[in-house]
Amino acid sequence: MNEAKYFGCGVFSILLSLPIQFLLSLLYRYPAPFLGYIGPFSNHSNSDKTFTDILSGAIETWLFYGLLGGFFVTFFLAFCVKKFLETKKNNYSLFQAALLAAFIFCFTMANLDFIIGSW
Repeated sequence: MNEAKYFGCGVFSILLSLPIQFLLSLLYRYPAPFLGYIGPFSNHSNSDKTFTDILSGAIETWLFYGLLGGFFVTFFLAFCVKKFLETKKNNYSLFQAALLAAFIFCFTMANLDFIIGSW
């Protein structure tokens, strides 16, 4: 039964990565496939885009990077976070572990050019 909560944490982190990607592209920046970074702190401005344009861009980005392996990475990261943070004294909830894993993945993607260089 313990494996089910780790699996659920992984699936939940994949689902949470979509709103986090949307917020990062709306408030910070996020890499869009074949376009570069989008957001207020990027080369492309969101000032002329509507809420639905940004939302559809976040969904496309989520699907593109997810199908290229991002879903697996997010799932595995959530599994590790849940396993690492869970002890007998400190039992983190599934939501907290999934949210932390999704945020780590999305924030790493948003700052990937600082980690591996410009691409």
